[in-house]
This record gives sequence, C-alpha cells and structure tokens, in this order.
Amino acid sequence: MKSRTINYTKPKGLSEKWPLKRKNIYEIKVYNPNGKQTGVEYIVVDGVRQESNMVPYKPDEKKHIIEVYM
Repeated sequence: MKSRTINYTKPKGLSEKWPLKRKNIYEIKVYNPNGKQTGVEYIVVDGVRQESNMVPYKPDEKKHIIEVYM
C-alpha cells in the first residue's frame, strides 16, 4: 500500500481547511488549539487514528477526511 507522510508547518494566513484533488478527493482539516508552528501529534483518516503520520493511499476515487492534530 502506498502512503504519504505529513510533516506540516502552517504558513501564516493559511485556512485551517482546504481541498486537495488528485484521483481521490482529500478534505484536510488541521486542528491546532495551542497555536503550534510545527509538529504533528497524530492524524485521523476517515475516522481511524493512524499509528504514524502516514496517510494511506487508496486509489478508489472517493472523498477522504484527513484530520491533522498539532
């Protein structure tokens, strides 16, 4: 299974939610309640918390919800 690593640094002024389209549609939501500038605590993909900061790639052409918690 292919996967993607998320190592996220939020630029100033970037919205907390944006779409990314390829074959699949990814709705990425970033939660940063403490205002951290770098570092990901954990990631949830389609309601399932991931063991690492890897987002599994499924070529199913469906919409996937990715939640990044900083």
